[in-house]
Formats: sequence, C-alpha cells, structure tokens
Amino acid sequence: MYLDILRPQGLLEYYATRWNETKLGETVKTLPGGLFNAQTLLEARQAGARYALLGVPEDIGPRANGGRAGCAAAWPAFLKYFLSQQSNCFLEGDNLLLVGSLHCEDLQEAALNVPPGREPLEYWRQLCAVLDERLFPIVAALVAYGFLPIVIGGGHNNAFPLIKGVAMGLSLSSLRGPLLEDHPLMQLAFGRGNSLLGEVPSSNQKPAPEVADHLAQALGKIASGEEKKSKAFTESICPEEMSLAEAVRRHLQEEGVSQEKVQALGPTDDGGQHFLPLAVVNCDPHGDFRALEGRHSGNPFSYAKMGRYLDTYCLLGYHENANSANMLAYMRAQGVRAFSYESIWVRREFSLEETLRFIIQLLHQAQYPVGVELDADALAQMPSSARTPCGLSLEEGAYYLYSVASALPIAYAHLPEAAPSLGEDGERYVGRGLTLLVNSILKGCQHYAEAGRV
Repeated sequence: MYLDILRPQGLLEYYATRWNETKLGETVKTLPGGLFNAQTLLEARQAGARYALLGVPEDIGPRANGGRAGCAAAWPAFLKYFLSQQSNCFLEGDNLLLVGSLHCEDLQEAALNVPPGREPLEYWRQLCAVLDERLFPIVAALVAYGFLPIVIGGGHNNAFPLIKGVAMGLSLSSLRGPLLEDHPLMQLAFGRGNSLLGEVPSSNQKPAPEVADHLAQALGKIASGEEKKSKAFTESICPEEMSLAEAVRRHLQEEGVSQEKVQALGPTDDGGQHFLPLAVVNCDPHGDFRALEGRHSGNPFSYAKMGRYLDTYCLLGYHENANSANMLAYMRAQGVRAFSYESIWVRREFSLEETLRFIIQLLHQAQYPVGVELDADALAQMPSSARTPCGLSLEEGAYYLYSVASALPIAYAHLPEAAPSLGEDGERYVGRGLTLLVNSILKGCQHYAEAGRV
C-alpha cells in the first residue's frame, strides 16, 4: 500500500486551537488507528464521513510534459489553511475523512536522479506510469466503500488513474462483505497483494505497458513505434476520420487477433468486472488530450478515453492558441465538447453562466457518473506550472465548481497543478485558493443532497 496516512496528532502542525472556537482540524475524521483497510473505511462511513480528502504530493507529471516542477507542495499548503478554518453551520467538517497522501517521496527522489544514459523525458514518463499504478487502487477502494474522493495537488497526469479508479470503484460498490474485501483490486489497495505494481523502476528497466488494457497496449505500441511492422500512428490514420478504438481494432486485426476477440474488448476492469465510464468536465487552458507517447500531465484524458474509462469529456476555458491543431482535431474526432476562454471572456459570445448551464445539461444527458476537474493553470495569477495572467478569477473557479456539484451527482473532484513555489507569497495564495475551491465543492454537494436529489 502506497499511502502516507494522517493521524489526529499529525494534524496539529497545520492549525492552532483557540478557546471557545472549533477548527475544522478538530472535527474532520481520520482513518481509525491510522490503518487503511475495509474495516476502517466502514467505521469511517458509519461515523458519518462521506468525502475523502487525498493529497498527491508529486510534480513528475509536469516534468514529463516539459513543464515546471512545484505542484508537489500544494497538499501541505492546502492543509495549513483548510484545517485552520472555523467549524460552523456553513461547513462543520464532521462528514470529511482526511485520508492522507499518496506515497511519492521515493518517486520524487528518483525523478531528481535520472540514471546515466536514460533520456529524462522517457524516464519521467515511466515514473508517471508508476504513479498511476499506485493511485488508482486507492481511489477505487475509497469509492467502493462509499466515499467521494477530492484529490488535491500533483500534476494533471493524475486525472487518468483517478478516472480509472473511480470507474472501477463504482463497479465494485454493489459488492458487500468478503466479496468486496477479498476482491483482487481491494487487496492491492490495502497492500495485501503480491503485485510489483508501483515499484520504482530500475535504471535499465524498460517502460511497462502504458495501460492494463488490450486496446491501450496496442495503441501504445503504435504510438511509440515499437511495432516495426506498422506505420507510425500519425502517418497511418487521420484522427478526424477514425476513432482511436477503431484504429486499434484494425491494428489488432492486422496482428492476427480474431474478430470475435476484437469485438469482445469491452469496458471491463483488470479483473474482468464490467464498469460504467465517466462523464468529466475539465476547466483548463489546455485540453490535456495529447498523444499516447508515454504518461505525463498533458495526456490523462486521451489515456482515459483510450482505456474506455472516459465517455463524455467537456472542456471549459481552453486557450485557443495554447492547443495544437492536431490535438484540437483529435478532440473533435472523439466528440469532446470544448468552450474556449476567448469565446466567453474576450468575444463575449456567451456568458459563463450560460456555458455552465449547457455543460451541466450535456453531463446530465450522458447519464454516467460525473467527475469535475479544475486545473490551477486556468486561474489568473494562480502559481502553477503554466501560470497565466489571463484566466478565470478565483471566484469564477469557485462558482464553476459549486455550479456543477450542486446540479449533478458528482463522483469525484480533482484540483491539480497549483505550485506554491512558482509565485510570490505562493503558499498563502495556493493554500487559501484551494481552501475556497474545496469549500465550494463540499457546499455544492451539500446543496445537491439537501435538494433531495440523493
């Protein structure tokens, strides 16, 4: 199990008590006994916890995308301000489970020491794939036991294992007792499996298959050029004329895989369990739908789409000239609904409120579990890998999150890319900013519940 669990005594470094006041740090729940297993998750649920806060203190994904490091520090900055808030009628904190953070320290250290002879981007992308393997089982366990994960920090690369974990966790949530606890994925999440997934690669180890899915493995081989008998992916198909799944099916047929098996490659998890894909809205200046060239912060949604964990993808606030022509065409071919920053805030073709109403309608019509994403790069002046002076205000970002969470039954929320070291007074700006955003998600979910929709 790759999880650094927070205990009650460990929270005291993030907030100070005061006479006649109750801080959120005093009311949030932690895992009983500092253990992550079926029993402690059930106990936390029975005690009233519904939302699971999980940190991912890494910046390997942005490095692997050619970006700036720094988002590993977002999680502790968030805790310092979030736990110092007052517990009151607006947000009491007793329904929050503060899980802790994904263990990333060894991978962060490995990223700083690229082995001799290894190309840095290739090595960082291999480490990013290891992060995927560590994160998705933990997310799947949280969801399977009835929690809504809110993931803070790290690069946007973590959207892929998050979507995958939520989809798998929802597929297992109908199981009860030993059927759930003894499932191989839960055993992996609780650290009882014998799998080597998640281990730091050796200096001469070749990258593992990109995704544990037949379709994604095949496309990964095409994209990397490993399949010498095939043309390069970009030369063999036009992304506007053929879907990824169809391209890989044709590739599998060419490799001698029977038509029956090709058609049978459907939406199932690694253990053969069928799952529902997700519908996701992402507020981001970048589509993060780049080629499957190895894992990084620029391609989590293309990997999720290829793995069939993602069905409907809406993009809000993308910057028109910050996304390549190939990727824009690629997204159009995949049915992505995208609304640019310029169309809303510059040309004023429609308002943010109108756009959000339309996106909410699209997500509702998809009839799949909903995920909500906000990349810190989308917020004007927010310290981040791709910090920008033009973007949503912090208040507009909070409004976006509240609007979606109060109108739809969201299955997860993700706030990546904030980097305290990349801005003046960055820890305070990031800590307070993330606190407002998380509060908006929680209050939106509360509004949804109080409206009788759940």
